[in-house]
Amino acid sequence: MIRRTASQFMVLWRRLRAVEERPLSVALLALGLALTFFEYKNYQSGERTKTSYQHVQEWEDKGYKSALDRVSGVILNANATALDKVPADLLEDMSDADKDLARLNTAMNRLAGDEAVQEDLDQLIYFFDKLSVCVSRDLCDSGLIEDFFRENLLRFDVYSKAHVAQRRVEIDGYGELTEAFVEHLKTPHWSVWNYWPL
Repeated sequence: MIRRTASQFMVLWRRLRAVEERPLSVALLALGLALTFFEYKNYQSGERTKTSYQHVQEWEDKGYKSALDRVSGVILNANATALDKVPADLLEDMSDADKDLARLNTAMNRLAGDEAVQEDLDQLIYFFDKLSVCVSRDLCDSGLIEDFFRENLLRFDVYSKAHVAQRRVEIDGYGELTEAFVEHLKTPHWSVWNYWPL
Protein backbone atom coordinates (compact mmCIF):
# COMPACT_ATOMS: atom_id res chain seq x y z
CA MET A 1 0.00 0.00 0.00
CA ILE A 2 2.73 2.47 0.96
CA ARG A 3 4.88 1.47 -2.04
CA ARG A 4 1.96 1.98 -4.37
CA THR A 5 1.22 5.37 -2.83
CA ALA A 6 4.89 6.39 -3.09
CA SER A 7 5.08 5.28 -6.73
CA GLN A 8 1.87 7.18 -7.54
CA PHE A 9 3.35 10.25 -5.90
CA MET A 10 6.56 9.95 -7.93
CA VAL A 11 4.61 9.57 -11.19
CA LEU A 12 2.55 12.63 -10.31
CA TRP A 13 5.71 14.56 -9.38
CA ARG A 14 7.33 13.79 -12.73
CA ARG A 15 4.20 14.87 -14.54
CA LEU A 16 4.06 18.08 -12.55
CA ARG A 17 7.61 18.91 -13.56
CA ALA A 18 6.79 18.19 -17.21
CA VAL A 19 3.69 20.39 -17.29
CA GLU A 20 4.15 23.72 -19.08
CA GLU A 21 1.20 26.05 -18.82
CA ARG A 22 -1.42 23.35 -19.11
CA PRO A 23 -4.07 24.32 -16.54
CA LEU A 24 -6.11 21.17 -16.99
CA SER A 25 -3.06 18.99 -16.40
CA VAL A 26 -2.14 20.99 -13.31
CA ALA A 27 -5.69 20.65 -11.95
CA LEU A 28 -5.72 16.90 -12.58
CA LEU A 29 -2.31 16.56 -11.02
CA ALA A 30 -3.44 18.48 -7.92
CA LEU A 31 -6.51 16.26 -7.71
CA GLY A 32 -4.29 13.19 -7.96
CA LEU A 33 -2.05 14.46 -5.18
CA ALA A 34 -5.06 15.18 -2.97
CA LEU A 35 -6.50 11.71 -3.59
CA THR A 36 -3.14 10.13 -2.82
CA PHE A 37 -2.93 12.08 0.43
CA PHE A 38 -6.44 11.05 1.50
CA GLU A 39 -5.77 7.43 0.56
CA TYR A 40 -2.65 7.44 2.72
CA LYS A 41 -4.49 9.03 5.66
CA ASN A 42 -7.24 6.43 5.34
CA TYR A 43 -4.62 3.66 5.32
CA GLN A 44 -3.02 5.10 8.48
CA SER A 45 -6.38 5.26 10.21
CA GLY A 46 -7.07 1.63 9.34
CA GLU A 47 -3.68 0.57 10.70
CA ARG A 48 -4.31 2.47 13.96
CA THR A 49 -7.65 0.74 14.39
CA LYS A 50 -6.07 -2.65 13.67
CA THR A 51 -3.33 -2.02 16.23
CA SER A 52 -5.92 -0.93 18.79
CA TYR A 53 -7.91 -4.11 18.35
CA GLN A 54 -4.70 -6.11 18.74
CA HIS A 55 -4.19 -4.45 22.14
CA VAL A 56 -7.77 -5.26 23.12
CA GLN A 57 -7.20 -8.88 22.09
CA GLU A 58 -3.92 -8.97 24.03
CA TRP A 59 -5.74 -7.59 27.10
CA GLU A 60 -8.24 -10.44 26.97
CA ASP A 61 -6.01 -13.32 25.82
CA LYS A 62 -2.70 -12.76 27.62
CA GLY A 63 -4.00 -12.58 31.17
CA TYR A 64 -4.01 -8.83 31.79
CA LYS A 65 -7.77 -8.73 32.32
CA SER A 66 -7.50 -11.70 34.68
CA ALA A 67 -4.69 -9.97 36.57
CA LEU A 68 -6.85 -6.88 37.11
CA ASP A 69 -9.73 -9.10 38.22
CA ARG A 70 -7.46 -10.81 40.78
CA VAL A 71 -6.24 -7.45 42.13
CA SER A 72 -9.85 -6.22 42.29
CA GLY A 73 -10.83 -9.37 44.18
CA VAL A 74 -8.14 -8.76 46.79
CA ILE A 75 -9.27 -5.13 47.14
CA LEU A 76 -12.96 -6.08 47.48
CA ASN A 77 -12.14 -8.80 50.01
CA ALA A 78 -9.99 -6.37 52.00
CA ASN A 79 -12.74 -3.75 51.93
CA ALA A 80 -15.32 -6.26 53.11
CA THR A 81 -13.22 -7.40 56.06
CA ALA A 82 -11.45 -4.13 56.90
CA LEU A 83 -13.77 -3.07 59.68
CA ASP A 84 -14.24 -6.55 61.20
CA LYS A 85 -11.35 -6.04 63.62
CA VAL A 86 -12.45 -2.60 64.80
CA PRO A 87 -14.28 -2.75 68.17
CA ALA A 88 -18.00 -1.97 67.90
CA ASP A 89 -17.86 1.10 70.16
CA LEU A 90 -15.08 2.63 68.01
CA LEU A 91 -16.89 1.70 64.83
CA GLU A 92 -19.92 3.72 65.90
CA ASP A 93 -17.76 6.81 66.52
CA MET A 94 -15.94 6.57 63.16
CA SER A 95 -16.97 8.94 60.38
CA ASP A 96 -17.53 7.63 56.87
CA ALA A 97 -14.21 9.16 55.81
CA ASP A 98 -12.40 7.31 58.64
CA LYS A 99 -14.07 4.06 57.61
CA ASP A 100 -13.00 4.60 54.00
CA LEU A 101 -9.45 5.31 55.15
CA ALA A 102 -9.42 2.12 57.24
CA ARG A 103 -10.64 0.15 54.21
CA LEU A 104 -7.99 1.71 51.99
CA ASN A 105 -5.19 1.02 54.49
CA THR A 106 -6.30 -2.59 54.88
CA ALA A 107 -6.46 -3.05 51.12
CA MET A 108 -3.02 -1.50 50.56
CA ASN A 109 -1.49 -3.67 53.29
CA ARG A 110 -3.07 -6.73 51.74
CA LEU A 111 -1.70 -5.82 48.31
CA ALA A 112 1.77 -5.17 49.69
CA GLY A 113 1.86 -8.52 51.43
CA ASP A 114 0.77 -10.68 48.49
CA GLU A 115 3.61 -11.61 46.11
CA ALA A 116 1.24 -12.87 43.37
CA VAL A 117 -0.68 -9.60 43.45
CA GLN A 118 2.61 -7.68 43.22
CA GLU A 119 3.42 -9.62 40.03
CA ASP A 120 -0.05 -8.88 38.65
CA LEU A 121 0.45 -5.18 39.34
CA ASP A 122 3.83 -5.25 37.57
CA GLN A 123 2.25 -6.96 34.54
CA LEU A 124 -0.53 -4.40 34.42
CA ILE A 125 1.90 -1.47 34.69
CA TYR A 126 3.85 -2.97 31.76
CA PHE A 127 0.67 -3.34 29.66
CA PHE A 128 -0.63 0.16 30.41
CA ASP A 129 2.83 1.65 29.76
CA LYS A 130 2.76 0.04 26.29
CA LEU A 131 -0.74 1.34 25.73
CA SER A 132 0.33 4.84 26.77
CA VAL A 133 3.17 4.84 24.23
CA CYS A 134 0.84 3.54 21.53
CA VAL A 135 -1.63 6.38 22.12
CA SER A 136 0.93 9.15 22.65
CA ARG A 137 2.85 8.24 19.48
CA ASP A 138 -0.40 8.07 17.49
CA LEU A 139 0.15 4.40 16.66
CA CYS A 140 -3.30 3.46 17.99
CA ASP A 141 -6.78 4.85 17.58
CA SER A 142 -6.83 6.89 20.78
CA GLY A 143 -10.62 7.16 20.86
CA LEU A 144 -11.07 3.40 20.67
CA ILE A 145 -8.36 2.73 23.26
CA GLU A 146 -9.76 5.35 25.64
CA ASP A 147 -13.32 4.04 25.27
CA PHE A 148 -12.29 0.45 25.89
CA PHE A 149 -9.73 0.91 28.67
CA ARG A 150 -10.89 4.07 30.49
CA GLU A 151 -12.74 2.40 33.38
CA ASN A 152 -10.13 -0.34 33.80
CA LEU A 153 -7.26 2.12 33.84
CA LEU A 154 -8.89 4.57 36.23
CA ARG A 155 -9.75 1.71 38.60
CA PHE A 156 -6.24 0.33 38.30
CA ASP A 157 -4.75 3.75 39.03
CA VAL A 158 -6.45 3.79 42.43
CA TYR A 159 -5.31 0.24 43.21
CA SER A 160 -1.71 0.71 42.16
CA LYS A 161 -0.70 4.01 43.82
CA ALA A 162 1.09 2.42 46.79
CA HIS A 163 2.70 -0.26 44.63
CA VAL A 164 4.02 2.31 42.15
CA ALA A 165 5.40 4.49 44.97
CA GLN A 166 7.16 1.46 46.47
CA ARG A 167 8.63 0.37 43.12
CA ARG A 168 9.85 3.88 42.32
CA VAL A 169 12.26 3.57 45.21
CA GLU A 170 13.84 0.62 43.34
CA ILE A 171 13.19 1.61 39.70
CA ASP A 172 13.43 5.26 38.70
CA GLY A 173 10.44 6.34 36.57
CA TYR A 174 8.44 3.19 37.23
CA GLY A 175 4.87 3.58 35.98
CA GLU A 176 5.28 7.16 34.76
CA LEU A 177 3.86 6.35 31.34
CA THR A 178 0.78 4.82 32.92
CA GLU A 179 0.34 7.86 35.15
CA ALA A 180 0.65 10.15 32.12
CA PHE A 181 -2.04 8.12 30.34
CA VAL A 182 -4.32 8.37 33.39
CA GLU A 183 -3.86 12.15 33.44
CA HIS A 184 -4.63 12.22 29.73
CA LEU A 185 -7.88 10.35 30.41
CA LYS A 186 -8.83 12.70 33.24
CA THR A 187 -8.30 15.81 31.10
CA PRO A 188 -11.38 16.72 29.08
CA HIS A 189 -10.65 16.90 25.37
CA TRP A 190 -11.68 19.93 23.38
CA SER A 191 -14.25 19.29 20.70
CA VAL A 192 -16.56 21.51 18.73
CA TRP A 193 -19.37 19.24 19.96
CA ASN A 194 -18.75 20.39 23.53
CA TYR A 195 -19.87 23.87 22.49
CA TRP A 196 -22.48 22.99 19.88
CA PRO A 197 -25.94 24.26 20.86
CA LEU A 198 -28.46 21.47 21.16
